[in-house]
Amino acid sequence: MAGSNDWHIYDLLNRPKPLWLVGIDLSGADLRHADLSRADLSHADLSGANLKAANLRDAKLKVANLRGADLSRADLSNADLSRADLSGAKLDGANLHGIKKDGAILPVALDIGGTG
Repeated sequence: MAGSNDWHIYDLLNRPKPLWLVGIDLSGADLRHADLSRADLSHADLSGANLKAANLRDAKLKVANLRGADLSRADLSNADLSRADLSGAKLDGANLHGIKKDGAILPVALDIGGTG
């Protein structure tokens, strides 16, 4: 989504919160440091997206495609990742406190212990 579509991302991220983005295709998007807190991204395609240090606190990511996404240092605290696909996602340093992960496909090396 680089180049001529950059203004779309800028416009999207400068809308009043919370954002309703159910089913949106943001595959490969550069969303570093984006504030997507409380956004509803259920069924969204975020495969291969760069979400480094993004704020996804309290976001709804139910059934979202996050395959291969870079979520390093992202704040996912209290996010709902139920049935989301995070296979191949990078989660180094991500805040996963209180996430809901029922039925989620998680990276093999991920150990998030007792989160729901």
